[in-house]
Amino acid sequence: MKKQRKHINLSRITAFILSVAMLAGFCPQGVSFADIPVTLPKVNAAESISNPRIVKDSSMDAGQKVTWDCVYFGSYPQSEVTSKDGSIYNALKNATGWDENNDITIGGTKYRRLKGEDATCHSSNVEGRYNWNGSYKTYHYFKYELIKWRVLNRNGNDALLLADVALDDQEYNTNCEDVTWESSSIRSWLNGYGASANQPKTDYSRKNFINSAFTSTQRNAIKTTNVVNNNNINYGTAGGNNTSDKVFLLSESEVYNTDTAASYGFAKNEDTFDEARRSRCSIYAYAMGTWRYYDTDAEHTKYNGNIWWWLRSPGYYSYCAAGVYNYGRVDWYGKNDEDMYDEGVRPALHLNLSSTNLYSYAGTVCSDAMKSGESGSDNPVNPDETDKPDTPNQPTQPDKPGTTVTGDKTEESDKEIKV
Repeated sequence: MKKQRKHINLSRITAFILSVAMLAGFCPQGVSFADIPVTLPKVNAAESISNPRIVKDSSMDAGQKVTWDCVYFGSYPQSEVTSKDGSIYNALKNATGWDENNDITIGGTKYRRLKGEDATCHSSNVEGRYNWNGSYKTYHYFKYELIKWRVLNRNGNDALLLADVALDDQEYNTNCEDVTWESSSIRSWLNGYGASANQPKTDYSRKNFINSAFTSTQRNAIKTTNVVNNNNINYGTAGGNNTSDKVFLLSESEVYNTDTAASYGFAKNEDTFDEARRSRCSIYAYAMGTWRYYDTDAEHTKYNGNIWWWLRSPGYYSYCAAGVYNYGRVDWYGKNDEDMYDEGVRPALHLNLSSTNLYSYAGTVCSDAMKSGESGSDNPVNPDETDKPDTPNQPTQPDKPGTTVTGDKTEESDKEIKV
């Protein structure tokens, strides 16, 4: 009996130490608590979520280290299933009943199949690109896994989330013509809008990000956001009308130049090789066409595996869009028609934290994990495919300028937010 009581007490002490470490934002270099294969109780998720913790650190290129709390919410194809995975690979190869998105559920887990010719960009034996080995009509298989999001800002029951890694590869606009965020094809793809909402007149109401990543109940927990589309900071290129979206991309002013960007953990200077702005991508995004940096020069190997990811702001020309380079500097000039196909997509959204049964705490991620080329971001978890009971909408909480929460059917929908 004494030995048993001693074991129980030791377990409680260990759990307490881990909890305190998480809440304090402890995160050794290259390690995050999200890498521990444990899902914390969902009922305690909201209590553990804080705003980014920023401390000065001269060893970092940005001069600071940032620690973000993370949550799991929704699911999306991420890791690849290959012949090394045994029977499930053979089951996928022989499976029938794939839906129009090329998705199927086997044994309670969802999968997607993809051919090279259906990717945004495909190649073979090209440095930095997924290798299709010249077989562009052969399906490859990818497993749906929980999406990990960094919490950029928490305000009451509202959390602004940014995908921890790029989840897909999409062109900003499938036509090389002048466009704004409002009329871009990527906005319609993210939100599942019809042909009338985008310049290329493509119907994304059936094949899109939001319906693939979230159940109907989860979609109800995503707040509608007044997305502010300012002009390009350096060139003044018109940003177009503001929009109301559930899913969006971050803007220039949300990753540099403003106090808002700084509060999210990003360096204010656009030229800073900011670790907080560096990103990796899922294997699925890689297969879809996202280019990954690779260099044998010892000075640059720390950037290997990093990607360029989209912002919603316009670039120098109206047919360009801004983004973030693999080394963390902002590309305010933007990508044009010749190279708009290999950029990663890191969706952002506002989540209603009162829906505690729809997400779970995912530990922390530190910017110093990107200092030496380490990732620490990949943590496959089997998603829960089951719709959960609806949770009534709560009053919305205002956020800072750039992405103002308007909510769904609330009195807060038209309020302006002051700096």
